[in-house]
Amino acid sequence: MNTPLDDHTAAGVADALLSTVSRVLNGWSMVLGLAAVLMLVLHPVGFYPALALISSFAAGMAQAYFAVRCAFDAAVFKQLGGEAARYIQFDRVLSAWGMRSQSATTESLDRRVFGARRLLRWQGYAFGLQALLFGVGAVAHKSCA
Repeated sequence: MNTPLDDHTAAGVADALLSTVSRVLNGWSMVLGLAAVLMLVLHPVGFYPALALISSFAAGMAQAYFAVRCAFDAAVFKQLGGEAARYIQFDRVLSAWGMRSQSATTESLDRRVFGARRLLRWQGYAFGLQALLFGVGAVAHKSCA
């Protein structure tokens, strides 16, 4: 038997998921980014290893963008909870600040959580690409040395 989710609980779970997973991905991404920069600066590398490491760093920057978006969404879910009226006011503030279209309709909490989970998924993809490119760069660098 499926029971409908309580909006307050759903917002809390979304906050916890976004906060925890996004923070871990971002932390590991920063480690890989620093390692890529150090490899580029401290050790001369060939063209292809450098290209892979620079691309890894760029993927890390994309991951960081998604991490910021996930952190913002987590803070919104934490602050507003599951109260629909608060999300309407939130949307009005975003519209007044020019961060949302005036004609945009207010979305349900389910749609907001779906969108936040999609951002988290994209953050994971960016981190995966970063790790792959870093690995390729490190292996290529080692084989060139």
